[in-house]
Amino acid sequence: MYHAIQLTSFSLMHLEYFLEGLSDEDARERLPKRDGTRMNAISWIVCHVAGQWLGSALRAADTTDAQLQALLDRRTAYLAAFEMPPSLDEALRFLHDVREACRWVERAGDAYLGSLGRDGFHNRLHPSENAGTGLIRAVFHNWCHMGEINAIRQVQGHPEVEYVRFMGKNMEWLPDGSPTPEWVPYPPLHQVGPDPSGIAERAAFYTAAASGISQAGDGEPRPAR
Repeated sequence: MYHAIQLTSFSLMHLEYFLEGLSDEDARERLPKRDGTRMNAISWIVCHVAGQWLGSALRAADTTDAQLQALLDRRTAYLAAFEMPPSLDEALRFLHDVREACRWVERAGDAYLGSLGRDGFHNRLHPSENAGTGLIRAVFHNWCHMGEINAIRQVQGHPEVEYVRFMGKNMEWLPDGSPTPEWVPYPPLHQVGPDPSGIAERAAFYTAAASGISQAGDGEPRPAR
């Protein structure tokens, strides 16, 4: 099984990993689309994703204390400013603070995850969804936007970031009855190979692809593309 603490901390760790190598200008750029509109900036996307994670923390809390209220106010301000997105530093600080607020999952049990959570903080589009399903929704939402960030990075001229990485010892399937795993920090304690970004490894993969077979990031054979 996978634990809530794994799903939450691993997803948030990977989101920050996808910001490696970006300048503030990169993070705030809104790329043009064919219809004349512009994509959201990476820094705004980070605040948007962190904002959904914050929703899970608000739902799990007994009350909205001063710290959670301050995070809620910051989320409101950042998300309203999509035309003038926050700086990369602001987005990272918000992500870090929300990540700390999400450590409620370290204490989460089946009874809470199967409940609706605190009144007034249910998913407004899915009001009957329990807290555990809402948490999985935040996980999927996180990874969806990571793909968007990876695409924007490449258009800006950055190498593609390889994912999913770091699963060994950080995100492994655990049999029922296993000890509860630890929170996965950023950067992760357990890394695969000497290149945390995976960029050099990906370059080596495409070089080797000419021979018809290469190695995936976790060491499994992968056919050339």
